Order: sequence, then C-alpha cells, then structure tokens
Amino acid sequence: MFNRKISFLLVLSFCFLLGMATRKEVENVREVAEATEVGGLKIELVQKIESVSDYLISKDGKILLYTPKTTGQTRVSDVRMLNIAEDTKTKVLSFKKTRSTVDIDPEVLNASWTELFEDKIIYRDRSASGNVITRNLDGTILSKIPCYYVVWDPVISPRGKYVVVVPSYDADYPSLKVYETETGEKLWEKFTPPDIDKWHEETGQNYNQFYVGASFISDDSLVVCYNGEIYLFNTKTGNNYWKKEIIEDKNAKFSTFWVEEIYLKCSNEGDIIFSFPGMQNENEESGYVYSITNKGNLRWKREREGFLDAIPRVSPFGKYVLFGLGEVGLLDNKKGELVWKFEGDLLGTGRDRNYFAFGDKYLIVNAKVLTENSVQAGEKVYVINSSSGKFIVKLEGNDLCFSNDKKMIMFKNNGNLYIYRVSKENVK
Repeated sequence: MFNRKISFLLVLSFCFLLGMATRKEVENVREVAEATEVGGLKIELVQKIESVSDYLISKDGKILLYTPKTTGQTRVSDVRMLNIAEDTKTKVLSFKKTRSTVDIDPEVLNASWTELFEDKIIYRDRSASGNVITRNLDGTILSKIPCYYVVWDPVISPRGKYVVVVPSYDADYPSLKVYETETGEKLWEKFTPPDIDKWHEETGQNYNQFYVGASFISDDSLVVCYNGEIYLFNTKTGNNYWKKEIIEDKNAKFSTFWVEEIYLKCSNEGDIIFSFPGMQNENEESGYVYSITNKGNLRWKREREGFLDAIPRVSPFGKYVLFGLGEVGLLDNKKGELVWKFEGDLLGTGRDRNYFAFGDKYLIVNAKVLTENSVQAGEKVYVINSSSGKFIVKLEGNDLCFSNDKKMIMFKNNGNLYIYRVSKENVK
C-alpha cells in the first residue's frame, strides 16, 4: 500500500513538472467554464447556438446573423437573424429571433470584409464588376457601387456611412473614389490622371503601379497614402487637411506585386501606422514600419523584419501596435520599443476589427501559441493583459469575432457558436 502511494506521488509530481515545462509561458492562463472572474475581468457564457456554419455580428453588437449547418447547399432562406438586447436594470442579455429568415445570400456572411450594422449590411458581390452592395436587413438594396476596374477590397468607414474604392496594381490607372453607402453617390475622386492616355505615355506605365491605401480614423476623417506621401482628408468634402512627405523608402510609392503586404492602419485618435516591405530586390534596403502622429509628423520608424513583417494592429487610443508572425509582439507606439513578445501566430480573419478591448488594457486574440519546447498549443482564444503580456484566460475555439465595444466575444468550437460577455466593472 505504501509503495502504491509513493508511485502515485511520483507520477503526480512528474505530470506537474511536465506541465510546468511545456506551459511555462502560459502559466497564468485559466480555462473558462460557465463564468469566471480573473485579471479584473468577468467572462461568462451567455449563449450557445448549435450547428452553426457561418455567422456575423454587427459592429454595435445588437444583431447576429448566422446560417445553420445543412447537409446540402446553403440557401438564402437559411440565414437566421437574432436581436441582442441588454436589460437596463438587470443587465441580462436576451437573444430574440426577430425574423425566421433574412433575404441575404449566405455567402455574404463569410466574405472577407463584409460589415454588419444595426440597420444595414455592406458587402462586395461576386459579379464580374465586384459591386459594393448596401442592403437593408430585409434584403432591400439601397445602393450598388460599381467597381469596374480591378480593385482591392473597399474600405468601409466605422459607422458604415462611406466606402472608399482604390485600384490594385493591374488597374488601368491610379485613383481613389469615395462614395456614400446608402445612396451610392460618388462624393469625390483623387489621383485620377486628367488625361489617362497622356499619363500612360508620360509615365511609361501600361497600368497602375502606384500604391493607393486608405484607412479611416472616424467617419469624418480619412487617411490616404499615395506616391509615398500621407494625406488627411475630410471624408465628405474631400478637403485636404494636410499632406506629409515622410516616407523615405524610394520605392514606397509603388505597389507592384507587393501591394498585399503594404499596410496602412489608424487608431481612433488619429495615430497612423504605415508598413512597407521594400522591393526585396538585390541591393535594396529592407522596408520600414512608420509611426506617424495625427498631425502627420514622424514619431519613429523601424526596419520591417521578424515579427514586424506582418499586419500591424493599432490600439484604439494609439498606445500600442500589435504584430504577429512567428512571434506575437507588442510595441509601445510612443517610442517604438518592444513591450513583450511570445512564440506563436495570430489567426486573424478578414473581418477582425481590433484586437484591443476596454481601451488599450486587454488583447483578445485567436492564436496558436508555442511553448519553450515548441509544443503547439492549438487554435485558442486568449485574453492577454496588454501592459504585461500575461495570459489571463483561454477558451477552446477559432473563427473569433466580437462587437466593437468588446462586450461580447464569440467563436466556434466543434461546429457550435459560443457567445461570451466580458464585463469591465473591475477593470482599474
């Protein structure tokens, strides 16, 4: 009997040490059951919807569209809509089926940049012209904005009032067009050559090679990069507040085939991050990541290498910049210095909006994390303290999405959709 106890204790100790060795980097992680309160946050499961194929939450967190899994092809009649409301007194969330079906193509829910709002949905259709469609939730088309030339995915303003259409590298010429979504009216256009034939002749280009990038600070303010210069425009009028020539990469004005790796991101406060990979030709210097203030002044720049060679995510108030490729790293945006990093990859989706919750205090990410001996932790949803890099909570799942205020996070696991509410009453 005594020997059995000794054996049991040895096995238990070995398992404990093995767990410490393989999970040292995530030792503060807690699994979430129905509800937990940890790290100044309360996270509770509020809804589970079984057998979900695709889903989309509105930016304000009030509407959820989803399609149930079917054995055959998903039809328009399969799209379901739930209205999400919070009781002002009890703070309890309710999920009410407002309509049994919604007249929207199910493929829209899985589109890379579809955005759902309280009263409309904006997406790009699959026609040859790739129209930008704005529809009421009953299916009525409000506008159809043509994209006759090859363009990158259009950029939608935070409240869905405007959409910006920019060309890809193989469009006929450079341009930037701003439309009002509900009317489809073109408000203004920039950078389009007045004489396209003459432009082709003078530049020696048979097609556009200039990178045109756009990112919204708010519905009223639009940041644009063109020809290696940064502009701030009034979205409605097209008035130019300022223009700065601070990009030093001599090839940064060109898109060529690297355009999918050029990133322009903004915070709610107007902080601008511009990331250009360089042309990667012989004798060319590497690209850079630039941090620019809301006045258009250069704050810092760093060579784009290692984990910096990825899509930057700027926190809402501009305090941090997040990168994730091979290593997930956080920079202090005021100084450009590393705050923390760990081995792993962010599992971003085309529809993720911002990883930061409750201002700049927490990160909510879908990631694969590697421990010290390269054990793959799998696809999980992590809640991380921004300033310390400590893992607070982990949840099993993928396909993460959340409302803009981060009151709700949701993801799929084993074909089911899980919806959690994250409370910030204890956040200091």
